[in-house]
Amino acid sequence: MNRLAFLDVIAIDETHDGICALVVFQSEHLSALDTVLVVPCRAVEAASAADLGRLTPVIELEGCKLRAYVPELASIPRSRLTGEVLGSATPSREAMMAGLDLLVLGW
Repeated sequence: MNRLAFLDVIAIDETHDGICALVVFQSEHLSALDTVLVVPCRAVEAASAADLGRLTPVIELEGCKLRAYVPELASIPRSRLTGEVLGSATPSREAMMAGLDLLVLGW
């Protein structure tokens, strides 16, 4: 996968613990790094998709609702992002950043 944009939503090949997609959570200007910071997502309807308030904002892509799990933020090898770009979480940017603020700053 070439260049990834901030808040791109990427499908994953294998689901684990209900995770069906990843949101890119780092600047596209850091494409020289071998790793990418991502936030895992689960379908809102999934039993494992617990609502943790601001820490789990909902992203809507073409009528499909995904819950992003900011507390599960992780750095993964760029080479593992082989799925298609499903869309962008840009309309949910404010909610995603509010989740990060709560996680890191406590407010």
